[in-house]
Amino acid sequence: MKPRSTRPGADRAALAAVGVLGAGTLLGGACATPGARSPAPSPASAIVGVEPIAYVDGRPVTLADLGPTLLEAAGRTALDEYVLDLAVEREARRLGVGVTPADLERERTLFLESITDAGVAAGPAAAEDLLARVRRSRGLGPDRFERLLRRSALLRAMVRDDATVTDEMIDLAHRIEHGERRAARIITTPTLAEAQRAADALAAGVDFAEAAARFSTDPSALRGGLIDPISPHDPSYPEALRRALAAAEPGEIVGPVAVDAGFALARLDRVIPPDGVTREESRGPIARRLRLQEERRLMADLARRLAGRVTVTVRDDSLRAGR
Repeated sequence: MKPRSTRPGADRAALAAVGVLGAGTLLGGACATPGARSPAPSPASAIVGVEPIAYVDGRPVTLADLGPTLLEAAGRTALDEYVLDLAVEREARRLGVGVTPADLERERTLFLESITDAGVAAGPAAAEDLLARVRRSRGLGPDRFERLLRRSALLRAMVRDDATVTDEMIDLAHRIEHGERRAARIITTPTLAEAQRAADALAAGVDFAEAAARFSTDPSALRGGLIDPISPHDPSYPEALRRALAAAEPGEIVGPVAVDAGFALARLDRVIPPDGVTREESRGPIARRLRLQEERRLMADLARRLAGRVTVTVRDDSLRAGR
């Protein structure tokens, strides 16, 4: 069981919808030899495979030489992004929606925020270095990155008026983030019988962390079952688990309780009191984060719908590789 599927502000659906992984790393120069460079071919001549795009032991390599391999390795990703670009641009024209350079810059800023957590980047220079490394690792060269930003900006412009954040949503997020929470460890199993075996081991004196590593199917098993502190109000955790922990005393083991993917046992380690941040203090940051989260959800939904309306006929079996 994955105890929670989402957290406030952690939704990255927009990035999935615009397809940030793919073929750009294939020509990243992993095997390139430093030294003198031949004049770069014009884009048009490189595309048709006339001019060399690299040299291997002095032998010219054209795009045509790499074509079949490129299609098998990343052709489907490139086609999917082409289809999505086409669908988004078509819908934007229909609605009379456009984007400005300021819109593109804002998408770049949001992209940077999405890959950096508090404390990871020490300043603007470190953040830009991280962005460069992420772009290299995801194959986001100049062309693909600019397309991603434009795609995101158009999608955001088309859903912006539909993204709403209510007072109730803000209040719930405040209680989850700043209210009382439970620090706990969990063990999840697919069947009640396996949960009972874990419970028996605990009753026999096996340490909870050891039992989690032995029995649990949750990713937290690698950490001895340790999970992020749980708010009793957080609906992304199973209700039965939240209720059991809310009624427990520190050190108490609860369960097995039924959860979505099977059964869970949990040990309450401690109760974390509210941090003292008021609703008024947290309202602005929370409202912004929730709005971005809602926009990303709507953008991903719209992207799927638009791409689903496009008829794609694949004629080259290379584009089916890996699918």
